[in-house]
Amino acid sequence: LALASYMHNGPAINLDLSRVVTWRHFGNKVWNATRFVLMQEPGNDSANNIAPVQLPLEARWILSKLSRTTASCHEALAAKELDKFTQALQEFFIGDFCDVFLEASKGPLGDPSQRVPTVRVLVDVLDVSLRLMHPFAPFISEELWHRLRMHPIA
Repeated sequence: LALASYMHNGPAINLDLSRVVTWRHFGNKVWNATRFVLMQEPGNDSANNIAPVQLPLEARWILSKLSRTTASCHEALAAKELDKFTQALQEFFIGDFCDVFLEASKGPLGDPSQRVPTVRVLVDVLDVSLRLMHPFAPFISEELWHRLRMHPIA
């Protein structure tokens, strides 16, 4: 990811180690977010037939942000603008998913009526995020994706 984030500068890369450290911290954030999601037990209810109107506002918000981020990433890949791809992915995962949605989901996770839909959204958003980062971070994304597939709600 660190090298891909340099691609706007052309073929010559003046490697800055602070950027490598930043992406190492990003990998750590991905790992910890996945651990948080895997700790969430869905409960006994079925989570496969949840209507979007049953989702809490913050869940509908993160799904719309994920949709926009996915579109931005696909456009950046099509245009071979890898720096824009990595920027969109990092802004979504850290800014929207971790800093906002994971924190906002802690309330609904304590409410038995909102727990199952919230866990379903957490798993789905993390699944798509790991798939998006796989071309540029294959080792961590594959390891975490296989762990996520073992989650009872996945």
